[in-house]
Amino acid sequence: MTNSPTLEQGEHYLSVVAAVPPALSERILGWQVKHAASEPRYPSHITVHIAPVKDGLHLSDTFMREVRSFVPFPIGLGEPETFAPQTPVSYLPVQHGDASIHSLRTLCIDHLGQSASPFEFVPHLTIAHQCPTDLLQASLEDFADLPEELRSFEVQEIGIYYFDGHSWENVATISIS
Repeated sequence: MTNSPTLEQGEHYLSVVAAVPPALSERILGWQVKHAASEPRYPSHITVHIAPVKDGLHLSDTFMREVRSFVPFPIGLGEPETFAPQTPVSYLPVQHGDASIHSLRTLCIDHLGQSASPFEFVPHLTIAHQCPTDLLQASLEDFADLPEELRSFEVQEIGIYYFDGHSWENVATISIS
């Protein structure tokens, strides 16, 4: 596990994510591998919520039904930014579609509890994390020319992942319609 300001070593977590198109995910993964900028996360995604799991993994039928009730929603990504100096992360901010992300996050908080993250929630797609300043700067430059067809897309899947203290496992992929 890489150093994380959110995940504590040995603890368990549940993460709810919005899937991004394969072409965008592959572009980010390719950049990470090329620059050895961070441990590649595939597929890339927009993290909606990460909650600590204390009493074993349990997803209520109500929660799953309410996630399934979401309809596909458009996302528009802005110009690359960084969270530095708070944390060494570069990202593409969600500029359009964040109301749907926030609605999904509220549902997650209601059913899964408060976020494990020490940071204010900013809907975004991570490019690179936990890397040196020069690579953060390179990521900002390299993704400034991201084509519009990769910046705008429709979220059609919600992923649910479980972290067992060592690695992430996909426990559900929900097609929304």
